[in-house]
Amino acid sequence: MPDLRCSPGETTSGSAANSQSGKPRNQWRGIRLFAAWAAVVWLAAVGVGCQQVSPEAGTEIETGAADLSVWVPDGWPAPVRFDEVSLEVGVAWANRGSAMAEDYAIVLTIDGDVAYRWDKPVLAPGSERIEKIGLVDLADPYLLIQGQHTLQLILDPDEMVPELDRENNSFTLVREFQLQHQLPDLRLSIPSGSQWEGPVVIGGSDLIFGGVDGSPERGYFLAFGVANHGAKRDQEWPQKYSVELNDYPIKRWYFLSELDQVQSLGDARIHAVPIWKLTLGGQPLTLGDQQFYITIDETNAVIEADEQNNVLTGQVRLRPSRARTDFDQTDAAAVTVHAVYAVPAGSLDEQWDINGTIEGIVADLQTWLKDRTEGRGILWDEADGSLDITFIRLEQTETELAELPNSWHPIAEELYNRGLNTPNKIFAVWYPSTRRDSETLLCGVQTEYRSVAFAFSFFKRIADGPNLCINQAATMVHELFHAFGAVAPCATNYFSGPGLLKTRHVDDDPSDLLYAGDRTGFPLNLDKDHDDYFGHDIPGCPDTADSPYLEPVD
Repeated sequence: MPDLRCSPGETTSGSAANSQSGKPRNQWRGIRLFAAWAAVVWLAAVGVGCQQVSPEAGTEIETGAADLSVWVPDGWPAPVRFDEVSLEVGVAWANRGSAMAEDYAIVLTIDGDVAYRWDKPVLAPGSERIEKIGLVDLADPYLLIQGQHTLQLILDPDEMVPELDRENNSFTLVREFQLQHQLPDLRLSIPSGSQWEGPVVIGGSDLIFGGVDGSPERGYFLAFGVANHGAKRDQEWPQKYSVELNDYPIKRWYFLSELDQVQSLGDARIHAVPIWKLTLGGQPLTLGDQQFYITIDETNAVIEADEQNNVLTGQVRLRPSRARTDFDQTDAAAVTVHAVYAVPAGSLDEQWDINGTIEGIVADLQTWLKDRTEGRGILWDEADGSLDITFIRLEQTETELAELPNSWHPIAEELYNRGLNTPNKIFAVWYPSTRRDSETLLCGVQTEYRSVAFAFSFFKRIADGPNLCINQAATMVHELFHAFGAVAPCATNYFSGPGLLKTRHVDDDPSDLLYAGDRTGFPLNLDKDHDDYFGHDIPGCPDTADSPYLEPVD
């Protein structure tokens, strides 16, 4: 084999060959050129060439690389843009190389500090990408409210991606910001046209919402208003706020109204929570001044012109919802349910009859029932345009009553003997103590004394733990439907378990109001299939839909 190695500057002379062969000079030149060309082809095939060194073992040969680059989309003035309408910062970049760009990050800095970071934004060769973030997403949303600021977009600051060119990996924008007049300003506010004394009030629905409702549906609430006094922006206000009353934190889902699309500047949205949920969830709520602490937009989801007016603390007065009476007031209604607040001798009077608690429970009870009966509520006893509630201070103490096997019987007897004995009335009794049947906690019971029906809802306040039997609306409507005649043995899914208190229930739906089986459920349905106790078509079987204690069908 001929020696095909090349050396720098080496030349090949053909004079000797020409003299030896005696062939014409041009002919020998053509033969030499062909031989050289063939040698080059062979060298290329075996990976050897002039000035080429074979790679060492384990060394990767790079066949392509990514090239991250800042990019200006159509309509953008630069790779970094601030939108004055949406108040969003947009950044744009591209991959101009021939390999995937992955496992890297990009950052946006404001005045030299990292304001936002995108991790692992995979980008294919030839691809482009836009990301937008609102002010609220920045590490410090208030940096850009006013003044001159420097925004810098940096691609792959940690140099994780092998690139063809790193000189195009950043862009800097310097601009002036004056946004304070473009931002909303949420404040605790008095709703326009209302009779509120301040932005936080306690009262009935006529005060809170400005309507005139029937007294059983009136309810009683703690409420506050929130309005936007800054620039109007088309966005939904967040549901993030915190409320404390007498150091008791109120759960947000207790509230009936939430902030949503703000319609006009200064138009206050009302948040209202039924007083009974505060009374039962926290400490006793007696008449007088109550201390509140309210924070709106707690997580700063809304960037505002002024964040200093989002907190309000002070006192709000709880006034009597009605005058207290200790007897059933004269009324003309033939058939009604009469509310009673019965307190054992020596026990704390929590004023449920005059602080709006029972009125709130009845209002929620009515709403629950009307939603399931095409608008039919219970006929409640009224007096002077409000719910008639009788306060009774019992003769026996809680301890004395607890020693009796069925303490509701002597309570019903005392109530009967003290004038709560009208035959065409059912007496709905709220009693601040609980009972147990064997190992079962009783939150309610229905009984009769001398043919007069009594429906009891129990409650127990625990000093160092959660209070017992707080779902008062569900408990009372359950016991009232027993008083209406549910559930009869002829019902399709009639259930009668061991013990007197397990009778007259159903066992098909764990979410039924009158379910008493062994499955877990929550009272959501009122005889959903209408085959047991409400609206059924079982011949000769009592149907509570025909009860005279329910409002008639329109």
